[in-house]
Amino acid sequence: MLAAKGLHIQFDNKVVIEQGELVIQNGRLCLIQSPSGTGKSSIFELLSLNKLDLAESFQIDDQNIKACDEKAINELKLQDVAFVNQKAELLEHMSVKEQLAFSCKLNQNSSRKMNEIIKKLRLTKLKNKKVKKLSGGERQRVALASAFLKDARLLILDEPTAMQDDKNKKTIVSLIDEAVQQGKMVVVATHEHGYFHDYDEYTIDNKKLKVVQLKKATPTKEQDIRPGQLKRIQSYLAKRYLYHFKFVNGLSILVSSLCVALVIGMLTLGQGNIEEQKLNVRDIYQTELLVANSYEGSYTNLDNDSNMAIDEEMVDQLKNVDHVLSVEPFLYLKNIHHFSKLNSDGSSGSERNDVLPVEIVDGDTVVDSGTFDDYYQMIFDQYELDVGEQIFLYSVAPVYSHQLYDDRCSQLNEDGVIYISQGLADHLNLTDLNSQSLKFEMGVFIWEEPAITGEKVKTRSPIIVHGYFEYPIRGILTENIVGDYGAYNTDEVDVFLPIEEIIAIQEKYRKDNMPLLEVMMNTPSNIGGPWEESTMECMNPVWDASVYVLTVDSVDAIDEVTREITSIDPNLNVTVTKAYNSSGFKVNEDPLASTKRTTYLYSVLALVILVIGLVMIQFFTLRVRQKDICYLRQNGLNEATCKSIFWKEFGWKLLIGIIVMYLLTYGVNEYLNSLAPYTVRLSSDMILLAGLFYLVAICLSQGVSQYLFFRKMR
Repeated sequence: MLAAKGLHIQFDNKVVIEQGELVIQNGRLCLIQSPSGTGKSSIFELLSLNKLDLAESFQIDDQNIKACDEKAINELKLQDVAFVNQKAELLEHMSVKEQLAFSCKLNQNSSRKMNEIIKKLRLTKLKNKKVKKLSGGERQRVALASAFLKDARLLILDEPTAMQDDKNKKTIVSLIDEAVQQGKMVVVATHEHGYFHDYDEYTIDNKKLKVVQLKKATPTKEQDIRPGQLKRIQSYLAKRYLYHFKFVNGLSILVSSLCVALVIGMLTLGQGNIEEQKLNVRDIYQTELLVANSYEGSYTNLDNDSNMAIDEEMVDQLKNVDHVLSVEPFLYLKNIHHFSKLNSDGSSGSERNDVLPVEIVDGDTVVDSGTFDDYYQMIFDQYELDVGEQIFLYSVAPVYSHQLYDDRCSQLNEDGVIYISQGLADHLNLTDLNSQSLKFEMGVFIWEEPAITGEKVKTRSPIIVHGYFEYPIRGILTENIVGDYGAYNTDEVDVFLPIEEIIAIQEKYRKDNMPLLEVMMNTPSNIGGPWEESTMECMNPVWDASVYVLTVDSVDAIDEVTREITSIDPNLNVTVTKAYNSSGFKVNEDPLASTKRTTYLYSVLALVILVIGLVMIQFFTLRVRQKDICYLRQNGLNEATCKSIFWKEFGWKLLIGIIVMYLLTYGVNEYLNSLAPYTVRLSSDMILLAGLFYLVAICLSQGVSQYLFFRKMR
């Protein structure tokens, strides 16, 4: 029941109501009728708790409203009073649907009720229209819908049927009757009494508020809490807390997300370091393609006798393929124990070198020496490999600039040229890399000698001559890793020379051996197997590469590049380079184990600090809400319900936090990748681990902080 006594209303010095009493029973409709300027609007300002000084006393039920402080009055306005004036004030920036949804969220009304009122008040077509664009009658209906959805005990409606057609007027009156039947107090100012029934009536006459008609209220049953209302209250409060404590919540989300991102960054950095120490060079070769011009029946990715040279025109076409960064020939030096030579009588012949020496020299001084055969025999003995009567074939492999061999060296001399494996360095007792050079003997490809039967080319055989070489050592590789470029390169390789040097060597030796080549060009030789004899004729005075090494800008482009290359010439075979360790040497595991332990230790320490920090932040947040918790407890919400509210809020923070955490994790990884001298890769395992770390840290800190806080409150 509402009772306002001792009304006194004046405008400036003019008194419009000098005495009066207004009583509104629960479950009653009260109509106020008076001409304009007689104080009706002021009475509505009093009833809506905006101008309490207009009455000597004002009570709702047993509560003395005039004795309430501002906070209590604001709570009454929020929960118990719905006021619609003739201006129909609304949230201008919202759409109609957003305005009504806002009213539902404040008062735990369902979207079903909202949809019912939208339909009844013919607002369906206006749902997505901005409030500020509504007409006067449309605004009035939206304001009334918001008031009914607010579910307040006191409804104050100023001319609710104004600017409406007959159908809308009847609908509005029907909704008012429903509110009355629910036990609400409804006050209406209207000049259209004919639409209303069963009401109390007041009028203003001769500066007095008089009762025209007053009926006794029908007792109404107090409304129970509807099923599901408690859950809606919990959800609403959780979202409100999430909003009102946005700084603290944002801080905890940011700190926790950043800590997990840094932990994952630390792990990926450590993992990258471990992978780097292992010399896992698959990443180097994953964007490298081999293009081989294979002849009939030859293997697709081998540089062997069945391949045909790739000419300059085709090389230019390969360079113009989209996503291709570089196109370089695969050329190498090779020991096959037999070398072509020019005999003293002017004929061509061959010589055999079963063992080729290799030396470490410093100026004119031989520091240490050995042979390739002894070195490889030692390796096979070490790994107990049965090679039988195998003759070791070894070569000098090409190095390309994109392979970053400098980064794979345990020692580096920037003035040097050639790279050697750690195994070969150990074999030659090379411990410190200063000004030493590697001196060795090796074969050089200078010519191709196609075999023909009639007009058909069956194969091309290399003409190889013996060479002496000496290069300053640039680096000692921690492990002997090389790309799998084909048949010749599947043998032992422990010496690596830049491709530019190999090209220069072949050109020099070709010119130096022109007399031999001229003899061979003019002197056919009969070379053939037991089943067939072929006449060998020199056809090309140079050894052109039949395999080219291409680099592409990304792994994703490999398929597209492959298709375009095969469209240039169907005989071109394209494969991805495979990296392998030919010597079998392994990285010392002790540094790796130490790196792993250090990385894991710091990661666990960071997580422990994170959990402790989050417990402190969340405990502080609960302490700030202690008065709110007491209020909720006094209004029938037990400890379990209060905890449920905070867990719901936690769920929203968790959802937001996971998104922020993954964004920060990606950003931290990209930043570390730009700084690290090796690749820092955020793998799928690390992505899952990040989520697991975040869930464990957040859930654990939430549970511990709630346990400590509520235990202290008891």
